[in-house]
Amino acid sequence: MKPIMTIFSFFLTLYVAQAQEEFQHPIDKKSRACYDKAVSTHDMIDCADKAHEAWDKELNKVYQSLLKSLNKDEQAQLRESQRAWITYRDNALKFNDTFMGNMDGTMWQPVSIERATDIISERTKLLQRYLDDKTSN
Repeated sequence: MKPIMTIFSFFLTLYVAQAQEEFQHPIDKKSRACYDKAVSTHDMIDCADKAHEAWDKELNKVYQSLLKSLNKDEQAQLRESQRAWITYRDNALKFNDTFMGNMDGTMWQPVSIERATDIISERTKLLQRYLDDKTSN
């Protein structure tokens, strides 16, 4: 039984890894391709900036689509949630800027932008899951 479980575990791990690769968001794929071509810190900063802008636009698009799909009570709750998230985001970005501003070296600049982008992309992905749930119903 143990060898079967080991084989099953191996194939499950492969499947999950492949699924994550296949379901990578197009913005993340484009960003990864940009980084793969980057030859300098300046190039990396440019890639990070482009990804940040793309995720910010995607967040607004998904938020508006989700908002339109909801009833009045759900809309009010989403707006309240989004306002609270914006407060969180702003505070998290202030911390990120302070923390990263104290790091030595230019390499921390793209890292700082990536971490700020992570905050926005995670919120976007969460709202997208709500939208997917709403539209699949």
